[in-house]
Amino acid sequence: MKPAIVTPWLGKLSETFIYNHVMGLIDLDPMVVCLHRENEDIFPADGVDVRVLPASPPPLLQRLWERIPAKIRGEWWSWYARDAKLAAEWAVERGATVALAEYGSTGLAIANAVRDAGIPLVVHFHGHDASRALRHAGYVRGLRQLYKQAAALIVVADKMKANLAGAGAPESIIHKIPYGVDTLAIRVPERKGRDHVTFLHVGRLWEKKGIFETLRAFAAVAEGNSNVGLRVIGEGGLRASAEAMAMELGIAGSVCFLGALPHARVMEEMSAADVFVLHSVTAPDGDEEGLPVSILEAAAHGLPIVSTRHAGIVEEVVEGQTGYLVDEHDVEAYADAMAALAEDAALRKSMGTAGRNLVEESFDRRRQLAGLGSLLREIAGGAC
Repeated sequence: MKPAIVTPWLGKLSETFIYNHVMGLIDLDPMVVCLHRENEDIFPADGVDVRVLPASPPPLLQRLWERIPAKIRGEWWSWYARDAKLAAEWAVERGATVALAEYGSTGLAIANAVRDAGIPLVVHFHGHDASRALRHAGYVRGLRQLYKQAAALIVVADKMKANLAGAGAPESIIHKIPYGVDTLAIRVPERKGRDHVTFLHVGRLWEKKGIFETLRAFAAVAEGNSNVGLRVIGEGGLRASAEAMAMELGIAGSVCFLGALPHARVMEEMSAADVFVLHSVTAPDGDEEGLPVSILEAAAHGLPIVSTRHAGIVEEVVEGQTGYLVDEHDVEAYADAMAALAEDAALRKSMGTAGRNLVEESFDRRRQLAGLGSLLREIAGGAC
């Protein structure tokens, strides 16, 4: 048993779930093929055979391709045909018995190459590849061919499963394996009743993370309570606009934009916070969440959650028990939920405790990785 994990990135701060796959399957002697690797000091991948392919397509071809309007070229992958062939050849040379493609677009890119190499293919979907991408006819046509070649498709939430089924995927090959967090490594801090309440947002600053809704709701809470603060972790194209909105709303002094942080620092911020907030929405281009890991990590730290009835979030938060959920873009209800938690330390503690219990019972990383490993073994064994 030797899986080849094929991924666009290894070590990306916003993709810890891929790094967790790599290191969590270490007993299967995995190899990794990627186009980009970063943050090796944070994500070292010790003991794993990693191959970073040279950048391609050629720069000139890439520039020409990028000049084509996105709505015309559609949802394309970052893999060039040569890369896919090299990835498959390298995996075969090192004895791979199954290929795990991270993201549907990667699966599309390498499907023919791994088929020709005689390696069964498992495709792991994560979010946009089972939502926004499905708006592009070319991508859907490619998926319909992929369904015939892939031994299994993995999703992390029911909404993703429904989306793929709606795009023609046979339910018999779709496997739901939710993300998990390392509950043994996360200690719930002692949060004594205190006057100042810190809200924490963790997520890239782009449309589906709803940072503008969070700022408006926080402004409503802060209007009647000066002892609240909001800390925002994440980088993205909306940061400048978000900072400008904070100024316009008069809350700039109570909001701290921290940018992208290493995972260890994010964990420290969660330990110091009182409430976790994430107003996820379906972006105008159709982009949706899969199953936000940040919510699971926050709940594991004993934080009550305020979020939206969006995608897999409804599986992570039990309304009224581990936190509050509101409809997308309902800023008033969002602010009411934040205010209720800001005013009641006992409620924060009870919801936080319930959230921690939920993560331990249903979203522990060991259970997730055991399920993933078992599926890969089954498929690799069936191919022998």
